[in-house]
Amino acid sequence: MLQHIGEVEHLFAKNVFGLDIKVTMQTVGKTIHDTGKFTNLEAELILLEDAAKVLEQAILKHLDSDWSSNVTTVEFGTVTKAEALARIVSHTAYHAGQIGLILKYAN
Repeated sequence: MLQHIGEVEHLFAKNVFGLDIKVTMQTVGKTIHDTGKFTNLEAELILLEDAAKVLEQAILKHLDSDWSSNVTTVEFGTVTKAEALARIVSHTAYHAGQIGLILKYAN
Protein backbone atom coordinates (compact mmCIF):
# COMPACT_ATOMS: atom_id res chain seq x y z
CA MET A 1 0.00 0.00 0.00
CA LEU A 2 2.85 2.41 0.82
CA GLN A 3 4.56 1.64 -2.50
CA HIS A 4 1.27 2.25 -4.32
CA ILE A 5 0.71 5.63 -2.67
CA GLY A 6 4.24 6.75 -3.55
CA GLU A 7 3.97 5.60 -7.15
CA VAL A 8 0.60 7.22 -7.72
CA GLU A 9 1.71 10.52 -6.18
CA HIS A 10 4.78 10.56 -8.46
CA LEU A 11 2.60 9.73 -11.49
CA PHE A 12 0.21 12.50 -10.49
CA ALA A 13 3.02 15.06 -10.25
CA LYS A 14 4.16 14.04 -13.72
CA ASN A 15 0.77 13.80 -15.49
CA VAL A 16 -1.14 16.62 -13.79
CA PHE A 17 1.59 19.11 -12.91
CA GLY A 18 3.96 18.30 -15.76
CA LEU A 19 7.05 17.58 -13.68
CA ASP A 20 9.84 16.03 -15.72
CA ILE A 21 10.34 12.91 -13.61
CA LYS A 22 10.63 9.21 -14.39
CA VAL A 23 7.87 7.11 -12.88
CA THR A 24 7.92 3.32 -12.68
CA MET A 25 4.59 1.78 -11.83
CA GLN A 26 4.73 -1.59 -10.09
CA THR A 27 1.42 -1.51 -8.21
CA VAL A 28 -1.10 -0.39 -10.84
CA GLY A 29 -2.43 -2.29 -13.83
CA LYS A 30 -4.66 -5.16 -14.85
CA THR A 31 -1.94 -7.78 -14.52
CA ILE A 32 -0.50 -6.48 -11.25
CA HIS A 33 -1.04 -8.44 -8.04
CA ASP A 34 0.59 -8.33 -4.65
CA THR A 35 3.57 -10.65 -4.56
CA GLY A 36 4.76 -9.54 -1.14
CA LYS A 37 7.93 -7.97 -2.47
CA PHE A 38 7.48 -4.54 -0.90
CA THR A 39 8.58 -5.33 2.64
CA ASN A 40 11.42 -2.87 3.19
CA LEU A 41 9.75 -0.26 5.38
CA GLU A 42 12.71 2.12 5.19
CA ALA A 43 12.63 2.08 1.38
CA GLU A 44 8.87 2.64 1.36
CA LEU A 45 9.16 5.60 3.73
CA ILE A 46 11.91 7.11 1.54
CA LEU A 47 9.64 6.74 -1.50
CA LEU A 48 6.76 8.43 0.34
CA GLU A 49 9.00 11.26 1.53
CA ASP A 50 10.21 11.83 -2.02
CA ALA A 51 6.63 11.77 -3.33
CA ALA A 52 5.65 14.42 -0.78
CA LYS A 53 8.58 16.62 -1.83
CA VAL A 54 7.75 16.21 -5.51
CA LEU A 55 4.10 17.11 -4.95
CA GLU A 56 5.04 20.07 -2.78
CA GLN A 57 7.42 21.31 -5.47
CA ALA A 58 4.67 21.00 -8.10
CA ILE A 59 2.06 22.76 -5.96
CA LEU A 60 4.32 25.64 -4.95
CA LYS A 61 5.20 26.51 -8.54
CA HIS A 62 1.55 27.18 -9.38
CA LEU A 63 -0.05 30.59 -9.20
CA ASP A 64 -3.55 31.00 -7.78
CA SER A 65 -4.88 31.48 -11.31
CA ASP A 66 -3.39 28.15 -12.45
CA TRP A 67 -5.76 26.11 -10.31
CA SER A 68 -8.78 26.85 -12.50
CA SER A 69 -7.03 25.69 -15.69
CA ASN A 70 -7.96 22.30 -17.11
CA VAL A 71 -5.75 19.25 -17.30
CA THR A 72 -6.55 15.99 -19.09
CA THR A 73 -5.25 12.62 -17.96
CA VAL A 74 -6.04 9.05 -18.91
CA GLU A 75 -6.93 8.26 -15.31
CA PHE A 76 -9.75 10.78 -14.77
CA GLY A 77 -10.36 12.77 -17.95
CA THR A 78 -10.50 16.56 -18.06
CA VAL A 79 -10.75 18.41 -14.74
CA THR A 80 -9.40 21.61 -13.25
CA LYS A 81 -6.07 21.39 -11.48
CA ALA A 82 -7.90 22.12 -8.21
CA GLU A 83 -10.20 19.14 -8.81
CA ALA A 84 -7.19 16.99 -9.69
CA LEU A 85 -5.47 17.98 -6.46
CA ALA A 86 -8.60 17.01 -4.52
CA ARG A 87 -8.49 13.67 -6.30
CA ILE A 88 -4.93 12.83 -5.22
CA VAL A 89 -5.61 13.99 -1.66
CA SER A 90 -8.69 11.73 -1.44
CA HIS A 91 -6.77 8.81 -3.00
CA THR A 92 -3.97 9.08 -0.46
CA ALA A 93 -6.42 9.58 2.42
CA TYR A 94 -8.40 6.50 1.36
CA HIS A 95 -5.33 4.28 1.41
CA ALA A 96 -4.04 5.89 4.62
CA GLY A 97 -7.35 4.88 6.21
CA GLN A 98 -6.84 1.32 5.00
CA ILE A 99 -3.36 1.30 6.51
CA GLY A 100 -4.79 2.62 9.77
CA LEU A 101 -7.29 -0.24 9.89
CA ILE A 102 -4.58 -2.77 9.12
CA LEU A 103 -2.46 -1.41 11.97
CA LYS A 104 -5.41 -1.37 14.33
CA TYR A 105 -6.53 -4.94 13.69
CA ALA A 106 -3.28 -6.63 12.64
CA ASN A 107 -2.53 -7.88 16.13
